[in-house]
Amino acid sequence: MKKFRFRLQSFLGYRKHLEQEAKQDVSITQTKINDCKNRMDAFEMDQKKSISELSDKMSTGIEAKQIPVYTSYHDRLGLLLKNETMQHSRLQKELSHKQKILKQRSVDKKALENLQQRKKEEYYKNISDSLQKEAEDINIMRKIRNTNP
Repeated sequence: MKKFRFRLQSFLGYRKHLEQEAKQDVSITQTKINDCKNRMDAFEMDQKKSISELSDKMSTGIEAKQIPVYTSYHDRLGLLLKNETMQHSRLQKELSHKQKILKQRSVDKKALENLQQRKKEEYYKNISDSLQKEAEDINIMRKIRNTNP
């Protein structure tokens, strides 16, 4: 009996490869988003720390020359936080786009897998029907031989 061979197997392999690449892209983007969120949290903590240090020093007394240093540092952290927030929103959009691509590639791959499964079932059903027909033909031939001496 001849083994089933799916003619589009290489195409299915390519679809699986594309899906795997899309999964990797989504994973990389999620990692970038997590890193961005961690940096945002760190900048916020640094801002709070700088504000509390400035208020502590102001209550104990601080030189007028040091106040602009603290305020410029605080402003710089605010700018970095704003940039990270914009980066975070850009990465969220990118993630959404990559997830759509992943979904489409998964659907394409699944469609080919379903086609392969249907073709395989059809192939084995045809073979089974053919074997059944041969067995019936052999039985009919035996009956004919036995009835005609």
